[in-house]
Amino acid sequence: MKNKNDTWLGFFKKTLKVSGFILLIILLVIIFLFYKMATHDGKTYLICKDEDTEQISYRAFNDYRMFSDWDPLNEEFKMSFDIIEINKKLIKSRAYAYSDGSTESLSLSNDTPKAEYVYELIWELNRETGRLKAYFSERSDAVDQDRICNKTSKKKLPITKVKQKF
Repeated sequence: MKNKNDTWLGFFKKTLKVSGFILLIILLVIIFLFYKMATHDGKTYLICKDEDTEQISYRAFNDYRMFSDWDPLNEEFKMSFDIIEINKKLIKSRAYAYSDGSTESLSLSNDTPKAEYVYELIWELNRETGRLKAYFSERSDAVDQDRICNKTSKKKLPITKVKQKF
């Protein structure tokens, strides 16, 4: 008498079980990777505190951009600037500060604006000390050098809850 496993049908059933199990594992790995990519935005979030005024601001960065001006209502950063240098010790980001004449304050832009007075503004984040300073590239004196930043999670950023009527 032949054993059940000796027949072609028995071999096919055993192969089908093993390949189904392997296929299930591959499918679970793909779902897990897709979930991680969809939920992780690749940003490192920072909470920065001015040492003099105790004012708190929020920043984030990834490999290409530095983000600032957290909007708690829309839960996003209003501004982002190109990173011009990034390594294990330092992150440098650049913006252009200009005055269009309508206000006394300076506006910021990613691109070189067509204005009479344009200054290159550099943000420098020291990854060892957490110190964030900003300065004009034409002058080495700092505009804002008293911010100490600590890593945080996106969940800890402030959010404005709105009780909607409709």
